[in-house]
Amino acid sequence: MGKNGKGVETILRPGQILDHKYRVEKLIGLGGMAAVWAGVNKRTGKRVVLKMILQSLADSEEVRERFRREALAAGRINHPNVVTVFDVFDHEGHECIVMELLLGEPLADRLARQGLMEPDEAFALLLPALRGVAAAHAHHVIHRDLKPHNIFLCTSPDGEYLTTKVLDFGISKIMHPSEEVSDLTLAGKSMGTPAYMAPELANGSRILDRRIDVYGFGAVLYEALSGHRPFQELEGLQLLDQIIKEPPRPLASFRPDLSPEVVAVVERAMAKDPKNRYRSVESLIGAIESLLPATTVSRALTPVVGVPAIPAADMLRRSGENTDPRQSRTPWMVAGVALAVSTALALWAGWTLFRR
Repeated sequence: MGKNGKGVETILRPGQILDHKYRVEKLIGLGGMAAVWAGVNKRTGKRVVLKMILQSLADSEEVRERFRREALAAGRINHPNVVTVFDVFDHEGHECIVMELLLGEPLADRLARQGLMEPDEAFALLLPALRGVAAAHAHHVIHRDLKPHNIFLCTSPDGEYLTTKVLDFGISKIMHPSEEVSDLTLAGKSMGTPAYMAPELANGSRILDRRIDVYGFGAVLYEALSGHRPFQELEGLQLLDQIIKEPPRPLASFRPDLSPEVVAVVERAMAKDPKNRYRSVESLIGAIESLLPATTVSRALTPVVGVPAIPAADMLRRSGENTDPRQSRTPWMVAGVALAVSTALALWAGWTLFRR
C-alpha cells in the first residue's frame, strides 16, 4: 500500500490488474480525498488515470457521494474541454473512476511559476474552459468549484500547449432541465473552495443558479491578471464574511495598465449580486471575445456540444445582453447579510505532470 506523510493509505499498487483490464502503473497524485494513479487499458493500450478514494475516507458517505457525483456529472458531458470519464467500477468495495490521462499542468502551477498574465494570454487559455463549462450547463451540470487547480493546461509530449480542460466535478450539481434555480447545498454545508466562492454560496443561500460559475471564472481571471486571489488575507469564517460583505481590492490597483474594458469584464463577472453578473457563461464568453483580436479567438475556439459554436455578439444581441463591457460595467456590490454557514473545503492537491 502507498502512504503519504500523514499515513493515509491507498489500496492500489503498481502491477495490479483492476476489473480484468486496467493495469496500475504509477502513483501520480495523492490529495485530500483520493489517490490518482497512471494506468493502462490492457485491451486497447490506452493510457488512463485511475482515481480511488483514500482508504481512510472509504467509509464516509459524504466523500462517497462526492465521488459518485464526479463520475456522473463528468461522464454525461461530451466535450473536448471537460476531462473525459471512461469507466467506473468497484474494486474491493471501493469505487474507481477511469479518466483520460492528461499531460500538462494546472493553471495554478503556471501562475505560481510565472506570476500574472497579460489579458490576451489569460483569455486565450480560459476561453476553452469557459466553453467546457458552457457545455456542462447545457447538460444541466453546474461545476461550483472553479479555481486554478481545476483548470488544466494540456500539452503535447514535447510541451506544446494544446488546449484547456476543466477537472473535478466532485461537488457539481445536476439540475433538472426545468429548474431555473435550485438548492445546491449538501447537508446545509457551503460547497466550493472559499477563496473562489460566490457570495451567495458563501452565505448559505438556498436559491442558486449557473451564475455561481460565472463568478468562479471572474475570480480566476482576477488572479490570473493581478497575481493575487480576490480575497487572500483571511481564512475560514473571516474569509467567508469578507467575501459576503466586502469588495475585493480593485483589479486596477494591481494592474493600472489594464484597459477599463478588461477591468469591467472581471468586475461584472464577480458582482456580489448575481443579478448584476453576466446572465450566463456564454454571455461572459461573448464579452471576452469582443476584446480579443480575431486571430486570438480562433486559436482558443473549440466546439461546444449543446450550445452555439460562437456564443458571442449575435446571440447576445438576440438575448438582449449588452456586449460592450464599457456600457455594462457595474459597481462592486456589498451584500450586507449575516454569515450563517460553516466552511466545507474542497481539497484537491492538483494534477502532477506525467510522462511516459
